[in-house]
Amino acid sequence: FRPGHGVPPDPPGFREIRLEERVRILENETMGEYGFYYLDKLEETAKPAFQPVRLESYRSGHIRLDYQGQDAGWVVLPMRAYPGWRARVNGHEVEQSRFMDIMPAIPVSGASQIDFRYVPWNFYIAATVSLSGWAILLLFMFRLRKR
Repeated sequence: FRPGHGVPPDPPGFREIRLEERVRILENETMGEYGFYYLDKLEETAKPAFQPVRLESYRSGHIRLDYQGQDAGWVVLPMRAYPGWRARVNGHEVEQSRFMDIMPAIPVSGASQIDFRYVPWNFYIAATVSLSGWAILLLFMFRLRKR
């Protein structure tokens, strides 16, 4: 950040880290370890709440979160919303929204378990083609063996 470009010199709740003379990093000290948060409305002015959202597990292509709040709103994942990500809340698939047109926002209506999985449609096409190829190869080899 450069002075005079929209960032106050000492914003509250942030810790300043200076890497070199002209580089300033601001670390949000209220944010949880992974940055998942709750919003009561999908507006840029909404204040994020980090405390009610806890990470249960994280694996490549699968994130499980526990929203412990009682209010309806959205749990936002600080990542780019790519096609293929599916959200389930308490076992039911839900339509996700986008916060700031980029981050996935999962609707919740009280305490909830959230499963966020990456299931791209092209994976199933590739798997079907691959399995079909193996089946044809095995059939061909079986017929050659009978001769």
